[in-house]
Amino acid sequence: PLVSNLTTKLDKADADRVAMRITGTVSAAPKAESRAAGKEDDQSGPMAEMMSKMKIENGKIAGTEEISRKDGVVVKTTSELAMDISNVRRKLTHP
Repeated sequence: PLVSNLTTKLDKADADRVAMRITGTVSAAPKAESRAAGKEDDQSGPMAEMMSKMKIENGKIAGTEEISRKDGVVVKTTSELAMDISNVRRKLTHP
């Protein structure tokens, strides 16, 4: 799982809508959190092994959100997520 740490800033507010700017970072959840969420045992085999060794670096998220002041419904959302994903290279073999 991924963990995000976000900051939300008010961009604009009028009688109809509230507009916010969202920025933050994204990283891999610590192993203890993954196990507690029951995600560790969801898969097995070469793909699960590869995923367990995956590293996420330089994760950034940016976006906007507009919310209706009349009913609290999200009217518009944009987001952009960028990260470097690396893995320990290993040759996969099948029996």
